[in-house]
Formats: sequence, C-alpha cells, structure tokens
Amino acid sequence: MDQTSKMISRALAATFLVLCSCTVSKAPAPGPRGQVIDYFHYEMITLPPGSFIMGSPDDQQDRRENEGPTHRVRLSRGFAMGRTEIPLDLYQRVVGLDSDLEQDLRSPIVQVSWFDAISFCNELSRLEGLTPAYELFPEVAWNVEADGYRLPTEAEWEYAARAGENQLFSGSDDPDQVAWHKDNAQHKLHRIATREPNAWGFHDMSGNAWEWVWDRQGPYEGDATDPRGPDTGQRRLLRGGSWDFPPRYSRVAYRNAYPPDFHNEGTGFRVARNIEGKSE
Repeated sequence: MDQTSKMISRALAATFLVLCSCTVSKAPAPGPRGQVIDYFHYEMITLPPGSFIMGSPDDQQDRRENEGPTHRVRLSRGFAMGRTEIPLDLYQRVVGLDSDLEQDLRSPIVQVSWFDAISFCNELSRLEGLTPAYELFPEVAWNVEADGYRLPTEAEWEYAARAGENQLFSGSDDPDQVAWHKDNAQHKLHRIATREPNAWGFHDMSGNAWEWVWDRQGPYEGDATDPRGPDTGQRRLLRGGSWDFPPRYSRVAYRNAYPPDFHNEGTGFRVARNIEGKSE
C-alpha cells in the first residue's frame, strides 16, 4: 500500500455529518446498507492531499478520446465530499421549495442545472454560517479559499471515485455491483446508497444520477497540481453516468458536458468542502 493509500485509510475514520440545523458532529456507526444514518443528515468523507493517475489508457474498452492522455494529478489540500449525491429531501429543506417530482425523498435530486447546484451550495453555506464559495454576479466566480460548500473539481471527483484503485467503475469492474444504469435500473431513479460503495465509502459515483462538477469542458493538459479546468467555455462537465444511460457511461473516466442551464431527469450533484491540510 503506497503512502497516499495509507493516509486515505486513516482519514476514513474522520467522516463527519452536516446537519441542516447548522451544526457539525461526528458520524455515528454506519447503519444498514442503503440507508442514511439520520433523515436530516448528509454524510461527508474527508480526504487528505494525495495524487493519482487520471483518465483512461488507450486500450480501455469503450474509451473516448477526451478521456486521455492519462496523466498524474496532485491535490495539494485536503477536502471533504458527500458520501452520496444530494438527496431530494435535503435539497427541498435547504432551498425552501417543494418539488413536483414524483420520486422518493431519499433518491438523488435531479432536474437540477449547474446553476441550481452552485446556488444550493451557497444557500447551504449560509445556513451553516460558512463563507459561500461562489459569487454569482455579474458572472460566476469561485473563491477557492472559502470554507463553504461547493462542487468538487473534476480531478477531486475522479480522485474520490477511483479510491486508490484502478477499476472501470467506482468500486468494481462489474457495473451491476456499484451502479444503477440502463440495463438494471428498471427505467427509474433509485434511492441513494443502494449499491455497494467504493473502497473509500462513496456510493453512486457510478450510475444513478449524473453529477455536476466545477470544471468547464476542455482537453487534459498533462500532469497537473490542483487543476480546475479551462477559464473559458460554454459547457460544464458531468461525471458518473446515470440510471437511463448504458453502463459504459458510468465508467470512472467517462466525461460528459452540457451547458450550465441544462437539466433533465438524470442530472444531480454532490457537494465538497475545503478542509485544513496541505501536502508536504
């Protein structure tokens, strides 16, 4: 086991819960698989700085050109990211609106645009007494030092999805084990955390709902430290695949992109947050 993997293993004990009542507490022992510990909680997992190989090799089945070349990415600071996608009930409580979506309250919020996702992040930050990560006007700008909630970068997302392993999907080479996709989802979205987690405890990073990340669409530029994508561009990236796409779209390396106002029955997100911790 390399040094980064050892650090990650130690860090998994540092999961914490974010409550809508604006408090933070240590996570209790995990409950039954497929259930959130408490109806009002959203569990996050803290990850230390580290590095990994991003993208897919030339010979990977179903590979697309924009998934390469493979390159080493270094993340210089620790961060926390949601164990699951944001569920509908939490989204409703934070935004203060009822949804007319006919779906289980513990399934991921969908029909959200990239703009909806960053607005949610800011509102949750305000409820928690944190500094919002985004300025929304006259155009969206990210305060990278803010302690509030935000979308993960594409690199952070893939780092967490790979979990120190080299598998096609997040947690397995078998999509049925870890993902709800077109071939097994029975034409519907499913509750969060009803497939197996990856090695670091993240659920549904393959399948169920696409997840918006911060970055604009653009080619990989080679080895990088803390990449955040291009400074300009019309599309934002989505990762992870969804219940209504074939399993090949749920591969960890697959990159999708749409305009930031796009939304449909398969677009959701999970949130991240800065934590203390710089690499050596």
